Amino acid sequence: MGIQAIELYQQISSELINEITQICILNACSNSGLVHETRSIFENIQEKTTKIYTTMNTKQFTIDTESDIYIYRPALIQIEFIHKISTIILIEVCHLSKSENSLILWLCRAIFTYMFQIANIIYSWGDLNDELKRFAPYRFFAFSQLKEPIRINLQDKFCEWHCGLVGVNAYGGQK
Repeated sequence: MGIQAIELYQQISSELINEITQICILNACSNSGLVHETRSIFENIQEKTTKIYTTMNTKQFTIDTESDIYIYRPALIQIEFIHKISTIILIEVCHLSKSENSLILWLCRAIFTYMFQIANIIYSWGDLNDELKRFAPYRFFAFSQLKEPIRINLQDKFCEWHCGLVGVNAYGGQK
């Protein structure tokens, strides 16, 4: 994926390159083990922003998904890069190109590849696999990648906390 990312990046007009593009190319290269290429691209970025530095060092994320209210079709993936000033990315899948060569598709894949690394922590409201399985047709990631990060289901944690606080579980029974 790293070599393909570099090839796509080199084809992009300089007027279209922004922080998100730079972050994604750096992540794709570093995650593919292309250390020399990562350093070269980083050194050529004219304006290195706090966002680029922070995003490349983020290890905790939240993911939430939303579906169409009427037919339950996947609609939105919300990703938060957790740090002092969090970065939030919204992926509205109904607006994505169907082309496998789409830059946006490539950027989404780079984001998920970066997030789903060993030792990263992903917080979700519900089981992460359940949250993301409806988005499988978009091929942002392989489900085998979901085994890598530490996954924390906040819904379960909330139920435990709430039951301990009020003495009643989520279904109305006593603890």
